[in-house]
Amino acid sequence: MKVLGRTLNIKLVESEEIGTVGVGEATIPALQKLNRVLGLNEAKFVAATQGSFKLGIDFVNWTRIGERYMHTFGRVGKDVEFCDFVSLWRRSLDGENSRDLWDYSLNYQAAKNNKFAKIPKDKRKGLGNLGYAYHFDAGLYAKFLRSYSEQRGVLRIEGKIDQVQQDKKTGFIKSVKLSDGEEITGDFFIDCSGMRSLLLGETLGAEFEDWGEWLPCDRALAVQSKNQGDPPPLYRFNC
Repeated sequence: MKVLGRTLNIKLVESEEIGTVGVGEATIPALQKLNRVLGLNEAKFVAATQGSFKLGIDFVNWTRIGERYMHTFGRVGKDVEFCDFVSLWRRSLDGENSRDLWDYSLNYQAAKNNKFAKIPKDKRKGLGNLGYAYHFDAGLYAKFLRSYSEQRGVLRIEGKIDQVQQDKKTGFIKSVKLSDGEEITGDFFIDCSGMRSLLLGETLGAEFEDWGEWLPCDRALAVQSKNQGDPPPLYRFNC
């Protein structure tokens, strides 16, 4: 509704009896754009999701034990006309310069020193804000977005889908029937049933697409840990 610019009749079917995966969510800066489009207040969003700011992702034991790599979100160095900074840096290595590329990264230096701040853009120095993203409770973010949607006309219906009705000619989904007998029709359905794939898999027969050849990490473990104090401004990923 916010983007399409016209009124839509949206219904959300979900059940409090069906749990969700209770893990945190490590995001990338693109989420800032989504929040801006929705008109979300950043301070309220961070408070509601128990979130923190992060400047990058620190991969510990990246290619071998003891080696680490930090993927930072912000730009590195200052570009000049017709030439990116990284090209200048590589050229300088042929001379006396032996400084590491990350010596020129504001994000990297701030994260190493456990610092974060919103830096006003300074055109005179060619410096912009620190690129950042968030780490937050995904369950709380879902509730935050649900409240946002309901305030703008989305109707939430508590219930479980018992049957899915398809059009006999096209095979498209035309309605879903809840366990209490209520039938909900629609022109467009979005399957949010997770690994069960109620609409896509069970009804339409869409097969699971295995990307294991390119994504060797096939599992995630959610564990409780003691509070280690204020969170550092980065997400640490142990390989």
